[in-house]
Amino acid sequence: MPVLSFPSAHINDEAASQLPAVVLAHLCGENDENVLSAIAAEDLVRRDFLYTLVLMCGPDRPGLAIEVNNLLVLDEIYEVSKLLAEVELTAKMDIATAVEMADREDALEVIKSLLHNDWLGHAACGYMLRFVVSHWQKEDGRHLASISQAAGAVEEWCAVHQIYGAKRQNLTRTIWKKYRTVCHLWAALDAMTSAGLDPTTPNGFLLFCGTAQWLLECGATIVPKGRRAGEAILRVDEGWAIPESHLQRGTDGTVVTRIWSNDIGAHDIRDTRPPPRVHPV
Repeated sequence: MPVLSFPSAHINDEAASQLPAVVLAHLCGENDENVLSAIAAEDLVRRDFLYTLVLMCGPDRPGLAIEVNNLLVLDEIYEVSKLLAEVELTAKMDIATAVEMADREDALEVIKSLLHNDWLGHAACGYMLRFVVSHWQKEDGRHLASISQAAGAVEEWCAVHQIYGAKRQNLTRTIWKKYRTVCHLWAALDAMTSAGLDPTTPNGFLLFCGTAQWLLECGATIVPKGRRAGEAILRVDEGWAIPESHLQRGTDGTVVTRIWSNDIGAHDIRDTRPPPRVHPV
């Protein structure tokens, strides 16, 4: 089972106090330890979210998420170095870091490009999972709880809004196959943004994580009509899982920190306007 390796998991308290964002705040005159701790927490959540977002765009290229996180770190080091130069102080930096910083790509531009390149695939896989889960929860709606039915809804929505590339066959055989291991993450992100919640805050990120894991585990129990026993739409051992450190479970093992509407219409893409081609970063 692949598990998301959040950058924050590799940074202890001492290292967090030396994060470029914290150092930058300190150089600007901030000395309150509580404020500095909050800055560190927000910085780490932002790193974790952007790492996850990149992996969502390329689930078959997990190394890319690490590369983009490294670019974000270099961006922060550059900002600190620039401020030090402005106050006529010199930062100690090895040659390798200096070369990397000079030749770095713009991390946010890389992420925006990834989001733009297949925005329809991202939106479609998330809404397809939400469609299936929401119908499965209704006894009288389970006959519609299938990837084929969900793909039909997306195809209809695309036809109405003159969006090309979303025929049912392409959705089920190409898009769903490509994003099946991360569709729960896209579904959770869409659910949060639809509700006006920010997944880049400490509490918002935990809500995003809980919702995503809950959707993954729900999908692993759904066997649509006509499929053989055990042929669920998702498999827990294949989907990118959330670390248990970011989950809160009830006594029955179910993830309890999550957001979900019992209104089927809230999860039907046909009831939405065309989304922006690129998610905000």
